[in-house]
Amino acid sequence: MTPDPAGGPEPTHAERARTLVYLGRVGSLSTLSRKRPGWPFGSVMPYALDEIGRPLFLISSMAMHTQNLTEDTRASLAG
Repeated sequence: MTPDPAGGPEPTHAERARTLVYLGRVGSLSTLSRKRPGWPFGSVMPYALDEIGRPLFLISSMAMHTQNLTEDTRASLAG
């Protein structure tokens, strides 16, 4: 944490991001589309966190996200 002008500690950007992910529990998961190469495929996705704060998703093998991730593992989660 870095000090702020009011005298209290200011959270770092990483700490703020971890707090948002912890409190959110729903985000926009985006993968790279198999059907439209080069385009993102995104949708609202609930998630949980493991013991060190990594997001966990329960996705069916029939889901488009899963099929996209089979082709290309790059993905992003926006809270």
